[in-house]
Amino acid sequence: MRVISAEAKSEFKCFGLDPLLSLRHVRLETNLLTATTYFWDPQIHVFRFNYEELCPTMEEFCALYGVSPVGPFILPTPRPSFLTSFSNFLGIHQQYASMFVKDHMVDLMKLATSFLAYDSKGILNFTFPIKHAFAFCLIGRFFISIGTPYVPIQICELIPFLAKGHNLIPMVLAETLNSLDKVYEDPKIPLGGSPILLQMWLLERLKFLSPTVVTPYKPQHYGLRRIELPGKFSLRDWLGYFQTLSWRNIKWFIFIWGCSEQVLLHTSRCAMARLIGLRSTSFYWSLRVLHQMGAMQTIPTSLKGDYPMVPAGLSVVTWAKDRWPSKLTLTQVTNTDGPYMMSPEYKEWLKDNLGERKTS
Repeated sequence: MRVISAEAKSEFKCFGLDPLLSLRHVRLETNLLTATTYFWDPQIHVFRFNYEELCPTMEEFCALYGVSPVGPFILPTPRPSFLTSFSNFLGIHQQYASMFVKDHMVDLMKLATSFLAYDSKGILNFTFPIKHAFAFCLIGRFFISIGTPYVPIQICELIPFLAKGHNLIPMVLAETLNSLDKVYEDPKIPLGGSPILLQMWLLERLKFLSPTVVTPYKPQHYGLRRIELPGKFSLRDWLGYFQTLSWRNIKWFIFIWGCSEQVLLHTSRCAMARLIGLRSTSFYWSLRVLHQMGAMQTIPTSLKGDYPMVPAGLSVVTWAKDRWPSKLTLTQVTNTDGPYMMSPEYKEWLKDNLGERKTS
């Protein structure tokens, strides 16, 4: 990605993707990300380091990206084919649009080469349909990636909702958590969803970023902070490091994620936060990561059954439209200045619980 004019950047804010422009040069710490996948629990959806459990939440990903954790949220549109939507989105004939598509996946490199035109000074010519193609490439590269040059064609239907101010982050988190499940099962699969947001979350939680002196904190400031890793670690080094990680190595409350209101979004009357991804559902257990929210971590009372990914079909999306927003409530954070807290009973319960799972 070369140069974008100030006028084009201003116009691009209508999609709510302008923070990505400041993150596009961030280098992924591949060994760090790969090592953490070995400590992922696909059944509970937590990273577990020596009984210390962590999971990125919707509120935290929203804070990292600088958007409010309040809806309306973007949901997928189930349909058998998206070629018509894709061709209308770019303003091109279906036959021409089909050149970029194979098995419902769009070739990002071919799309970028064909649409992203630069003038003699190397500045991006930001007009329709280049603007739409650029937004599609950014989402496919940074938000709903599958770790390859190909991305789902239905991304084209998300962008008009972005232009209306709808929130894409819950879907991004769902895709990221589901990708962690797949990588855990097969380490050869590249990490998808949003590795960049996951890395930002990990570096902050694991105390690998220099302190910020900027308030209010925005995603644009991430690139100005120093990454302070223990050393030039190989994958083996990181695996050894995480095996000895303790609660002291984790930042349990991060004030810059409080968004000044110091509130968190919870699913009312529900221990589990359900997420709707682009292609399938996901979840995380709010009751399992209470200490991330400044509360005492106690034994969860209602962790029942397994919740496998199910396709984000019409019935799931209809349920989400009708009931999901009504079940979200804002809750005041407590003990934001207090120390890390875990009830004595919780760690014993966790050890027994994990022992039973290994036996079964």
